[in-house]
Amino acid sequence: MVTSTISRLPLQWQSRLPYAAALLLFIGLAALWYTPYLGLLPRGIHAWAQADRLALAMSYYDRGMQFFLPRTFNLTSADGIVGVEFPIIAYLAALGGKVLGRDMVPGLFRAITASIMVAAQWYMFRAVYSRTRHFVAALLPGCFIICSPVFAYYAGSFQPDPAGASLALIAYFYFLRYFDNRRFQDLAVALVVFTVATLIKSSSGIYWVAAVSCTLLWSYFVPQAMTLRQKLGFLALVAGGAAAIGGYIVFNKHLNQTYGATMFFFEAKPIQTEAEYAHVMDRILNYWWGQYLTTFQYGLLVGAMVLWVVFAKRNVLVHNILSAQLVLGLAGGFCFFWLMGHQLDVHDYYVVAPYAPVLVLFVVLAVLNVSSLRVPRWSLSVTMGVLSVALLVSGFKIYRNRMAETYPPFSDWYDHQWLNGASEAMAQAKVPANATLLVMNEDPPNLSLIYFDRRGLTWKPDLNRVQAAEVLQRMDAFALDHLLLRRPAYETLRRAQPALFNEFDIRVDRPQFVLLHRKNAPPHW
Repeated sequence: MVTSTISRLPLQWQSRLPYAAALLLFIGLAALWYTPYLGLLPRGIHAWAQADRLALAMSYYDRGMQFFLPRTFNLTSADGIVGVEFPIIAYLAALGGKVLGRDMVPGLFRAITASIMVAAQWYMFRAVYSRTRHFVAALLPGCFIICSPVFAYYAGSFQPDPAGASLALIAYFYFLRYFDNRRFQDLAVALVVFTVATLIKSSSGIYWVAAVSCTLLWSYFVPQAMTLRQKLGFLALVAGGAAAIGGYIVFNKHLNQTYGATMFFFEAKPIQTEAEYAHVMDRILNYWWGQYLTTFQYGLLVGAMVLWVVFAKRNVLVHNILSAQLVLGLAGGFCFFWLMGHQLDVHDYYVVAPYAPVLVLFVVLAVLNVSSLRVPRWSLSVTMGVLSVALLVSGFKIYRNRMAETYPPFSDWYDHQWLNGASEAMAQAKVPANATLLVMNEDPPNLSLIYFDRRGLTWKPDLNRVQAAEVLQRMDAFALDHLLLRRPAYETLRRAQPALFNEFDIRVDRPQFVLLHRKNAPPHW
């Protein structure tokens, strides 16, 4: 009945049905993954970094929609202004909040990041389906994307890394299509999207460089492939992209220097010694390895790499551009490790933008090659369907585990759990929205401030040695009128400096934290 109904549709509609069905499937998967968590504040692994990004969106909403003056809640820099990678997602979330309400900003932020991932899944489906006309096979790369624990986790959070990787994959759809049909518009779209991906996450620049380098070499060896006008247009797009990327880096450094910001750094962090290398590799292999991909994904990826060798001749003759991008992407990934390897010790999300696109392209190439085999179509459908379902089951399980409050050993170091109930406590205590906080004994610059929804400062002195005068001077310097401590830190400081608390009234007293109001607080700026 379904087949007969489809056959009665206009041919134009029939041709679009697979694309619509794939898009609905990927939207459904994203809804299954992310809907329960849309309204949550930063939590779990690297809630610290997530809070820094969410603070940008909340500050846009609160402090004026000045795109080129991004701010966080932390007042270490002048008025919280910071230099940061192109904060377009934070800006769009704040803009949506202006329509739907401030409370919707976190959910909008998560939804926008997840939507960019869905778009990447769909474009990878299109890249495969347009070349194979095999619906089930074309779904495999999209399933591979959402099943990576680290990719899925941050694609539903506030980090820009998955968005940068997803945009690079979208750009590759147009880039590869250009070499199929030689429509210059496709190359133009690809270069613009590669540029935006690099602005949002600088490590995605690996693929901008790979695409530009490949096109330059190709146009050199096949000079008749482009007209003079197209060559000039290509060079203009490259120059414009390089100017935008380089100019924004310079602009960020200007912001950091002008306003004294140090939150988002823009410098290489290479491994310096053999001991550091051994430590980083130990952390990757024994701590993060199982968070990058599932065991099933690693097996699938090994199979894709074996197929790359098995189909070497076909890859050179038929898929030469895609194969060249794989080689250049791997070379870029090696360079990234050399430049930023020190950060892989602690930051699992650092691998997303530089490595996820090239791994997905490996899967795309493997599917294209397998689909070329002369085997019954039903057998290919069964094989690809089983692989996709296995990916989804394993990936969904790990994602839900990562989102739980308890996920050992990572949850042993979660920063957010003591902050649960912060907003309710502030509402009950009727703390004004313009109150400012000194959060003592905490490292994350924005996490506690986001939960308490107030601007301020975090500071981690030695509680047993810090003097009362130092605390008051710091509050004076930044015009802070409230003091916030976790319960254990409060007890320690009260024993060490009992006289300090004569300056405060207790505003909120909970088992997890204590909020105190300064009696003679200095006026706000």
